[in-house]
Amino acid sequence: MTRIYPFTAPRLGARPAGPDGRRLIQKQPAGTARMRFGRALNEAEWSRYEQAVGQAKQRLGVENLGMITPIRSLPTPLNTGIGSLHGALPFFGFIKRLGFNVAQVDPDGFSQVNNISPYLGTTFSTSPLQIDLTPLETEAWGNLLAQGTTAGIAAKNPRQHTNRVAYPYAYKQVYETALTQAYKTFVDKRQTLPDLDAAFAHFKQANAEWLQRDALFDVLNKSVYHSDDWEHWKGPNAELDKHLF
Repeated sequence: MTRIYPFTAPRLGARPAGPDGRRLIQKQPAGTARMRFGRALNEAEWSRYEQAVGQAKQRLGVENLGMITPIRSLPTPLNTGIGSLHGALPFFGFIKRLGFNVAQVDPDGFSQVNNISPYLGTTFSTSPLQIDLTPLETEAWGNLLAQGTTAGIAAKNPRQHTNRVAYPYAYKQVYETALTQAYKTFVDKRQTLPDLDAAFAHFKQANAEWLQRDALFDVLNKSVYHSDDWEHWKGPNAELDKHLF
């Protein structure tokens, strides 16, 4: 038997402690609850907790316990406005100790600035917002971004201290600005970056089938139908074009 639970990142904040010095659950309107941790469990408490969870799963006949997590909600070392798989390892280690042995992430299709649904893009590519910017500032990646670019984006994130996604900010700063600049730098310097140029050529060749279709979708979306949502495409060929993908 497998049970799957959705995960919503808690909003962290100081609040009065209970009689035992800790408060885990704060009462919310009917149907909602938010977890609060006054302090981390020590190793002895973790050991007892893990033993209790194991016994509970055995009593319930639950072999697998899974958590579904939106990628944009995962922790990230530098908060550029959206979560990332690159900073998720500590989180997955944490939920493992909570008794979860299955981790599933939501679809990661490319969303639009005014609509964060991951179902707006094609089934081929994932969101470029998941590209880790930090390596692009290194010599190994041809210094495609200037040193401090990622930290600068994180520093100006209007929601950096709220543990909440700032999607429009991330879209504009990461996708429209930083990644556009990185590609421009690559084009300008590609003659001096033979290894990167060869890797890029190999990637395009190995993924030509879906890359061409993905690029066609982008052109139709932006230049033909001028819509952020393919379901709203209008025109004599709209229904036919929707089924190209």
